[in-house]
Amino acid sequence: MTTVPNAIMEEPPRVESHNSIGPTPLDPPDRSNRNRKVLIVAALAALVLTSFYFFVLRNRAAGSTALERDSAAAAPTTVSTAVAAVREIPTYIEASGSLIAFESTDVAPLVPGKITETPINEGRFVRRGDVIARMDDRDAKLRVQQAEAAVRQAEAAVKQAKETLGMSAGASNPTLVAEVESARATWQLAAVNERRYANLLKSGDVSQAQYDEFKARADTARTAYDAALAKAKSGWASVDVQESALQSAVAARDIAKKALNDTVIVAPLDGYVAERPTAVGEWVTTSSRIVTIVQSDRLKLLLQVSESDASRVKVGMSASVKVDAFADRTFSGSVATIIPALDPSARALIAVVVVPNGEGLLKPGMFGTAKVLESAATVRSVVVPKDAVVRLPSGASIVYVVSGGRAVAHPVQIGQSIEDFVQIISGVDEGADVVTAGAGSLTDGAAIVPSTR
Repeated sequence: MTTVPNAIMEEPPRVESHNSIGPTPLDPPDRSNRNRKVLIVAALAALVLTSFYFFVLRNRAAGSTALERDSAAAAPTTVSTAVAAVREIPTYIEASGSLIAFESTDVAPLVPGKITETPINEGRFVRRGDVIARMDDRDAKLRVQQAEAAVRQAEAAVKQAKETLGMSAGASNPTLVAEVESARATWQLAAVNERRYANLLKSGDVSQAQYDEFKARADTARTAYDAALAKAKSGWASVDVQESALQSAVAARDIAKKALNDTVIVAPLDGYVAERPTAVGEWVTTSSRIVTIVQSDRLKLLLQVSESDASRVKVGMSASVKVDAFADRTFSGSVATIIPALDPSARALIAVVVVPNGEGLLKPGMFGTAKVLESAATVRSVVVPKDAVVRLPSGASIVYVVSGGRAVAHPVQIGQSIEDFVQIISGVDEGADVVTAGAGSLTDGAAIVPSTR
């Protein structure tokens, strides 16, 4: 019991001696603590140096960028300029509408029959007279041969009838029959002698008996001529019958030839084949649709003109047409027709503008915008070159006006485009110097130098 307290009492002097002297080199826990402190101090020093290094570099880079920006801002931009001028501008009526085919036709055969050939397909362009289908023509050819034989037979009958009357082959008058011509010649000679002896009788150079003899001869010759003519006219009836039969045979032959020609179906106009619902081997009638052709060398633009502008549109006015598919092209046309009644749904007047389409670029169904020119009406307005107008992403337009060596942005309201110029309704006054080439790269207030070119 007494030994334990002694042991406890002996421990404190050793501890106090430890605290006063410090850890010995052989004490492992104290060495670890010292190393840890050294590492912490070194890490903090490295962090401070790194932060200082990056701080210096960042300030140096920022200073360099600011210096370059200030230098660039100070350098003026070389631009081209032009003077805003006042011009006489024609007045337009602007409207939009859809393009439709000038003509669209469903082609049907003129005779019934079976299709043997279809040389064209949908989408192909055809010219007027191009073959678009052929039909079985064997029966038609036989009918033509039969009709031609009937014509030859009728011609022979007419010839025979005329020869029976003693007429020449080309004669067409009964007075030209040989017998009639002979009787007429005899009568004319007797009549001449009768008149001559009548004069001699008056002068007393011949007797009455002599005159009576020549008068009797003249009367007999006239009677013979009348009889021959009556006979020729009687016989001519048979010639009339034969000639009528010939005319009928010729007409039948012509009909047969037309029917043969009609077995070849041709395009009635220039255009594109929109549909071809028939095929080889199909039997068709005169009501069957072989193809549908859409005329494309010119189109119709059905413009919807607002009610307020309806009274300004006249037939014959020229129009410039634009479509989205060819934004850089303008197509010319003219107002051909004005439908007198307004469209009740749109409250708009329909004006039909005919647009030539020789290149085939325009297609039915395209949406077009047209400017119809009022040739007698003009307005005076400020215009600037097209490249002076800068269109912003918001849709607004600005023009940079030169003022004190800087480009000052002026919001503008633009109007019509005339050749290489744009009408300025408001925003720029006449005589102002505007920036043209280079305007798109400027900012408001940028320093500029006009080009010396």
